[in-house]
Amino acid sequence: TAVRAGQPLAALLAPAWSSAIDEYAALMQSHSADALALRAAARRRLEVLGLDRAEIEAAARGASDRPAVVLRAPQAGVVVTVDVREGQAVAAGQTLMTLNTLDTVWLEAEIPQADAAGIGAGTKVTATVDAEPGHRLRGVVEALLPQVDPESRAQRARIVLENSGHRLVPGMFATVRLHPAAGTALPVVPDGAIIATGKATRVVVAGEDGRFRVVPVTLGRSAAGYTQVLTGLRAGERIVVSGQFLIDSEASLSGALERL
Repeated sequence: TAVRAGQPLAALLAPAWSSAIDEYAALMQSHSADALALRAAARRRLEVLGLDRAEIEAAARGASDRPAVVLRAPQAGVVVTVDVREGQAVAAGQTLMTLNTLDTVWLEAEIPQADAAGIGAGTKVTATVDAEPGHRLRGVVEALLPQVDPESRAQRARIVLENSGHRLVPGMFATVRLHPAAGTALPVVPDGAIIATGKATRVVVAGEDGRFRVVPVTLGRSAAGYTQVLTGLRAGERIVVSGQFLIDSEASLSGALERL
């Protein structure tokens, strides 16, 4: 339910409030110095209990026909949960309802585990919703939750989106694009150029003299048919992407013959 700032949300009854109102009303008839000090203290007590100025003035005139304190919305937003019912007794500190503002909203996005590296608090985000195609909403990742879904193998990110026009409402689905900060530049190779034996991973490098050499490498993330090489290659080196298995087999055989 959408509410506006200052809108009444609930009325609470309590003997302490009723006695405070009666005390303040009684002190309005006295004008001594002590009475004025007590009246100021009684007024502050009413303010602390939650009465607004109009209700306090009504108590002063004795016009308050209900010893109730009205709880009002501190800001415009949406009531997402109501934890009490009419007539229910409540205890101090108990949550009565939850009110969320719509100026900013939380968006929960599932990020594949392989793409979660480099994403964290502060990562910039753009999002679009089906209700307004073409309109981009901007935000940032507030937190990357430390839990991976056992079925989808995805990690959940909590994103804060600007919603100044209140276009977004709870329950909407969005398409998210993350913009991680640029990291260290690394060479990438086609997946087909990688020779994996189970014990080691290597590629075949073509030298300037026309010779080939087998180089062990450490691999990083893979996407769109390419894989990062963390160690073993330098930028600008040429690698073999076809027939590398034959070259690797010949190199292994030559090495065995040399050892013999």
